[in-house]
Order: sequence, then C-alpha cells, then structure tokens
Amino acid sequence: MKKLILLFSLFIVITACSSDNNDNSEKNNTSKGSFNPPAWLIGSWKSDFAVYTFTKDDIIVTEGGTRLSFKDQTIVLKNAGSNYSIKETNTSDNYTAEYSVSVTTTILSFTKLPNNQISADGYLKGLYTKQ
Repeated sequence: MKKLILLFSLFIVITACSSDNNDNSEKNNTSKGSFNPPAWLIGSWKSDFAVYTFTKDDIIVTEGGTRLSFKDQTIVLKNAGSNYSIKETNTSDNYTAEYSVSVTTTILSFTKLPNNQISADGYLKGLYTKQ
C-alpha cells in the first residue's frame, strides 16, 4: 500500500501541467471517486510505449509493465481523507479530465481521430490505436 501511495505521489508531481479548454460541457465529479469516459473511448488503446484502457468509470495506464488505475488512486485518496477533484469535459470527439490533488493538476486529454486512433495530450502524449 505504501508503494502505491508513493507511486501515485510521484506520478502527480512529475506530470503536473495545465490546459485551457473553452468547452462549456464541464462537470465536476468528486462524489463517485471515478472517471466517466465517453462510449467512443471505452476499450484499450496502444502506442509504441504505453496502453490506455478506458472503462465506464476508470482510466488505466500500463507503461513498462507498471499499471496505474486512476480509480484506485482516488479510492486511496478518499480513504486517507485527502482532497481531490475530477473535472471532465466531453464532446463528440474530445475527452479531457483534469485530476487535481492539493495544488497539483494532471491533465488527461484525448481526441478522436480517423482509423480507430486517438491522440493523447497531457499525460503520455502520443498516437494510440484501438486494440
């Protein structure tokens, strides 16, 4: 459990960034402790260096044999009494989640592309193909 908390803390510190988004379809999701990706994003997406797996209430990243579930991280934070927020923006071809813990925000942003591909900006930028 200590390794999980340490891994998450390191992840947040390393990936801190910010983004501007003018879309008005934002929602704050702090009560469920989960993410809500749109239907077009559900499934596994692979690049040369990582795999994103999206479920109806989670974003899971696998990189170099290490698995990180954002849902699991929010559960750890909630159980520890820590403050966090998830602000999601969803359009027909873009999904962005701003995951804030204390004063650090991690941006997960995905844009739908042709040929079963997505572009990831923010954390683990790159081109991903649906598996």
